[in-house]
Amino acid sequence: MKRVLKLWALAGFAACRSEDAYLGGGHEAYVCGERCAIEQGAPPDAGDWFWTRESELGAAPEVFYPLSGSAHPVDLRQLTVQFTRGRSDFRVFRVRVEAPSQGLAFDFFTPCIAVGDDGCRYLLESNVWDAARAELVGKDLRLSVAGSTGIEGVQRSSERVPLTVVDTNLRNKGFYYWASVPQSGNTAPRTGIFRLPFGADQAEPFLMPGTPTNERECGACHSVSSDGSTIAFTTRDYDNSPDQRSGSLVVKVTAQPNRRLFEPAASYDSSMMALTSNGKRVLVAYDKQLVLRSAENDAVSGFAAGDVITRLTAEDLGGKAGYFPEFSPDDDAVVVTLSDDEDSAIAVRAGDIAVLGFDPASGRFGEADVIVRGDEATFNFYPTWSPDGNFVAFATAPRELDEDGNPRKSYDQQKARLRLVAREGGAVYELKNATHQLERGSTFPKFAPFSVGQTGSQFFLTFNSKMNYGLLLDNDATPSFKARVAQLWMSEVDVKKLPEDPSSAPIWLPFQDSTAPGHLGIWTKEVKCRADQGTAACAPGQMCVDNVCVVIVK
Repeated sequence: MKRVLKLWALAGFAACRSEDAYLGGGHEAYVCGERCAIEQGAPPDAGDWFWTRESELGAAPEVFYPLSGSAHPVDLRQLTVQFTRGRSDFRVFRVRVEAPSQGLAFDFFTPCIAVGDDGCRYLLESNVWDAARAELVGKDLRLSVAGSTGIEGVQRSSERVPLTVVDTNLRNKGFYYWASVPQSGNTAPRTGIFRLPFGADQAEPFLMPGTPTNERECGACHSVSSDGSTIAFTTRDYDNSPDQRSGSLVVKVTAQPNRRLFEPAASYDSSMMALTSNGKRVLVAYDKQLVLRSAENDAVSGFAAGDVITRLTAEDLGGKAGYFPEFSPDDDAVVVTLSDDEDSAIAVRAGDIAVLGFDPASGRFGEADVIVRGDEATFNFYPTWSPDGNFVAFATAPRELDEDGNPRKSYDQQKARLRLVAREGGAVYELKNATHQLERGSTFPKFAPFSVGQTGSQFFLTFNSKMNYGLLLDNDATPSFKARVAQLWMSEVDVKKLPEDPSSAPIWLPFQDSTAPGHLGIWTKEVKCRADQGTAACAPGQMCVDNVCVVIVK
């Protein structure tokens, strides 16, 4: 619990006090105010521990998270700062977030909340951090950590980490993602779908294996309509088959996850899929074909829920099969991976990125327009539309052999990196800042279907990666890449920066379990209240307003 006292004047104050200390004089007492918080366990006079000059002896703290150059949505209410202790005799730490050009700073004083042998963490949250984000949004910020030995002791400060707080409209937007679900005893984890309105501290288990929401296991794929009304996913037997050929398509309205719109087939008919923005049509990829099916009973068209409307084979797509489809924001096109080298129902070993025109009324597709071609050295996969429909982000990886001498496949691709191309093709741009580190499996990008900023050029891109999450998840300490834990990350992409890298360093999404894998985050405009238990309901910490779940802000 934090103690918040009176406002203090920052400009020129700290420098004056340091000079007095150097000359052997006294100093004015630090007053912790509205831009300051003292964590439980830190002394009430913690601010007075940092008035002396910087020491040159011993190690300084080093910030490991947040990452340099990261962009944090103003709607995201938590940020766990992670840093090494530095000198072993440091007893109190000051986490400072400041806008130097405005002479504005927020200070948070804390003891070392230990992470491992030499690490510390501090969770920025609650009212002071809410006020800080609101006041610091859009400014050029620096975050630093200083340690102190005592009120008459010495201090050392970390390097200042640049970052920004971005003005966004993501609060209460929906986010659905796939994660492993631990089981009791020695039973292997199963997979389920979690969801939350953005800004919530915790995610809600939504489609869980072995429950009325999903009697079988959830395959490694799902799609949610951007209006938040409908979810489609592959359900499969508990056979742990990597090929997923036991998969059947299930489509449900999100307000009633216990009820299917139509009965799943007895035979394999689903792997990856995409829903139109209103959830009325679902495009399913399986057996080297794309199958468009109705997700509604439509008296005008004559199609019932589950009926096949259109089928595209490899022959229709120039000799290559379609994988990983996604409808454009206006449902006037579909972007897909075209491949003639399938590894399994959910993975390829070669791929081009192509766009097909689409007519929602007739269910007909145009010819495939390849906008990024693979070659003998690289292949492309997992395309996703920007919210304005003008760009496509995707993953690229080298075509090479794995440790067993087999061609590497698209999923769990260690060397995958993130890239961007215009809808019409042309120059391909590396999203180096978002990828952050090579050979960490930064893959499966998904754009949030909302633009931010006054120009509408700023987007948010989520993806999964096996990079380290500061000190709390040290993936590099796990020798086997397969055993490392994938997590969901998010980067800002500002296309007005092109042809320079338009992406920011990524942030870790804090509602996750850092010990459990997370994949495939899908955004929606809202989270529908559940009506399958008699009354409209949302997860704890939320309320149902006009059939939509919203976060309760205390």
